[in-house]
Amino acid sequence: MAPESPSLVDPAAAEAQRAQDAADAKQRAADQEKERLALAAAAAAAAKEAAAAKERVRAALEALELERRAAADLERKAADAHKLANPPTHHDGGADDDFHDAAAYEAAIIANLHAQAAGVQNIRTLVPLVLDPGSTHYDRWRDLVLLILERYALSSHVLSDAAHPTVPAWRRMDAVVLSWLFGAVTIELMETVRTRGSTARTAWLGIEAQFLGNREFRALQLDAKFRIFTQGDLSIGDYCSKMKSMADQLGDLGEVVHDRTLVLNVLRGLNERYAHMRIHFRRTNPFPCFRDVRNDLLLEELSVDAPASAPPTALLISTTKGASVGDSSRGPAAPSSGGFGRGSSGGSGGSANTGTGGGGNRRRRRKGQGQAQAQAPWPSIYNPWTGQITMWPGTSAGQQQQRGPAAHQQQRGNGPQQATFHPALLAALQPQQALFQQQTQQ
Repeated sequence: MAPESPSLVDPAAAEAQRAQDAADAKQRAADQEKERLALAAAAAAAAKEAAAAKERVRAALEALELERRAAADLERKAADAHKLANPPTHHDGGADDDFHDAAAYEAAIIANLHAQAAGVQNIRTLVPLVLDPGSTHYDRWRDLVLLILERYALSSHVLSDAAHPTVPAWRRMDAVVLSWLFGAVTIELMETVRTRGSTARTAWLGIEAQFLGNREFRALQLDAKFRIFTQGDLSIGDYCSKMKSMADQLGDLGEVVHDRTLVLNVLRGLNERYAHMRIHFRRTNPFPCFRDVRNDLLLEELSVDAPASAPPTALLISTTKGASVGDSSRGPAAPSSGGFGRGSSGGSGGSANTGTGGGGNRRRRRKGQGQAQAQAPWPSIYNPWTGQITMWPGTSAGQQQQRGPAAHQQQRGNGPQQATFHPALLAALQPQQALFQQQTQQ
């Protein structure tokens, strides 16, 4: 087919076609430029990320090197410390090596304790309390059992749920603990908690449930009893022990009784004999603890119950040898010259011998004065010549003031006047009189 003639092509259409092609080319160039810019931006971001990653790698390598150096230093220090802590020992002949490993030493101690525990034949020699279903001393029994188990490193058999029945040593020691538990309770309680093939932990939980089951109901009843309990006729020791026991039982049931609450309840329940102690303790600052309150109450109990002591009786005795205490029929023996010591040479005693020969009498009295001072002491209320207790005579105030040897010498002519005493006083004086009689007879 022959090509179209150029004269037949429309010039306008050709021009439009050329404009369209130019526009498409321009659009393609713009899209390519935009894509190039996007790729350049992505490449720049990737390069930046790569540089940051390289920086992080370099920092990590430096940190790793520092950690390696620190670890090496610590290992060296640990080795030095181990050498200092475990210096080389010099052993003598057949001496056993010492244990330097704490774990091995602990294992040896536990093995020794377990061997001793297996040799215990009767647990009641270690736990004297026997538990029965109606016992009220479960808390004390439990504390004693735990103390013995801790002593032989066996407490984990009743306090931990971890069991190792495949280990023969553990199984044997668990059998020892189980036999101890059954030996510390009655047969009735053992039949209640015993199950075939049980462990010591199972038996322990069964005994605990027997006494601590229904905690809320038990705590309610015990708390009511604790709040209304009073001393009554109990001694201070028994009363405080019962209050402390109830407080401990409430603690076992989950209702902890604080020391201040226990002290307040103890003071509340005191009887009338110790009611005055409530004010004393409540005003004490700081508020006393239970132990101090119990000790003070025990001291007060000793003071209240102490018997009243009789007043002491004193007796002054002065006599010459040969005087009889109980013989009132004998008259007064004439005293030797100057028998009253220095007091006989003056005062009223000297005025009784006035007249002729008075100077000679005074000289004789002075001459015998030295002998009398060595023979007779100063007289007391006890008559040294009759061995009887007498009172100085006289009824008026002036005569009552005239006492002593001179006044007694004036009454010698009439004899001593004996006082009348109450029978109780005379009975109290009889032992002293008998003792004095034995001394004078010797």
